[in-house]
Amino acid sequence: MSVHDSGHENENWRGDGATGTTGTAWPVDTAPDPRLLVSVPEAGRLLGIGRTRAFRLVNANYLTSVKIGRSRLVLTSSIHALLGELLKNPDLLTRF
Repeated sequence: MSVHDSGHENENWRGDGATGTTGTAWPVDTAPDPRLLVSVPEAGRLLGIGRTRAFRLVNANYLTSVKIGRSRLVLTSSIHALLGELLKNPDLLTRF
């Protein structure tokens, strides 16, 4: 049985073998993301902000980043930590 036969015609469903088994699918939005690091623009996309604001958060040390080669990468754990702080203090980033 393929993904197309399972009644999941929505394009948000993924059956490309990403689960390790053929024909098993999950919604793309809930697919596990094991990455420890993401690019600064990707961190911005995850937070729903632009790349400029994401770079400002990195420069202000609100997001922890590392430099590997020429790439600046943000720790995904720091994205989660920032979200936790924003839940406690919604006005935390008003100056950004």
